Amino acid sequence: GDAKINADWTAGYLLEFGTLDSDTASLSQVADNGANGLTIRSSAWWIDNKSLGRIWVGQSSSASDGIASINLSNGGINQGSAVTDWNGGFFVKGNNTNIASAGGVTWGQLSRFGTDIGDGGRINNIKYVSPTLAGFAFSAAWGEDDIWDVALRYAGEFSGFRVAAGVAYAQILEGSAASSTANATCSGSAGVQQDCYTFGASGSVMHVATGLYVHGAYGEAEDSNITGAGTQKKSDYWYVQAGIEQKWFGIGKTTLFGEYYTGDFGTTSGAGLVTAAGATNQGLIGTFSTGTRSSEIDVWGLGMVQSVDAAAMDFYLGYRSYSGEATASTGQKNSLQDFQAVAMGAIIRF
Repeated sequence: GDAKINADWTAGYLLEFGTLDSDTASLSQVADNGANGLTIRSSAWWIDNKSLGRIWVGQSSSASDGIASINLSNGGINQGSAVTDWNGGFFVKGNNTNIASAGGVTWGQLSRFGTDIGDGGRINNIKYVSPTLAGFAFSAAWGEDDIWDVALRYAGEFSGFRVAAGVAYAQILEGSAASSTANATCSGSAGVQQDCYTFGASGSVMHVATGLYVHGAYGEAEDSNITGAGTQKKSDYWYVQAGIEQKWFGIGKTTLFGEYYTGDFGTTSGAGLVTAAGATNQGLIGTFSTGTRSSEIDVWGLGMVQSVDAAAMDFYLGYRSYSGEATASTGQKNSLQDFQAVAMGAIIRF
């Protein structure tokens, strides 16, 4: 809801709910039903001035939220650079095809974050968003205890091309990992302050006449709490998607694309991350009970999206092939069996 105070000032409130039912983070080869529930995504008020910008207060998106998914096409609906959205809860396999009924190493754990590095989330914060000037908009936020981030976004069109891009930086100094649900980015435990930074950027260019486009994203993070011989503080990834979007059918635009992703993830730590017994049953070598020294994930995929304008609906279908390598806490390297995934569905906006 919102209300107009006068010609220059408005105020409003955003209350947004979300449902989660058997998402891929809670599914695996041995579990076909996952967690479900109702959550509050956003609960915040705002005040806006046409010349000065907007202030948000409450649980809402941080300044860097969405910075990895700036895509001028419809190709980001079912596929983006958060590759473990498709298989985060599924166990990886080594030389042995047996999957443990409990425990084990998942693709989401190997990627360390389960989301785009450098892309923020929804937290309790105070955020400022500037007015758009010459296509540029600046935002900054601070919240929790404590996280701050800044972002700069741009959108414009010239010479028959549409362009959009953004960059963001965040510093995360939370009191302890155990008391925070805002970040999977930093390591730590109860009483140990998290200490890391993230950087994220993405952009897209589309030729308006032909519908040809390209989208790319990059993210990196460095965790100061990662110490010890053989450990790796830094994690990064890059992602590219390219395709065409045209209205070949009267019902709406069709988007066809290919994609490639590669990520190099640093050390994970903490008891209970995975179990050594589960890792052994999956044909992996080395001890994973205290984390991983590093991991690498490569993904290629194909996808399509068909819009139905009259229903504000999009149907999507995609295929991905995953490959990777994991290094156990004891230093042994494991080549992982490839993982194939197909996702399909629809989204309706209202």
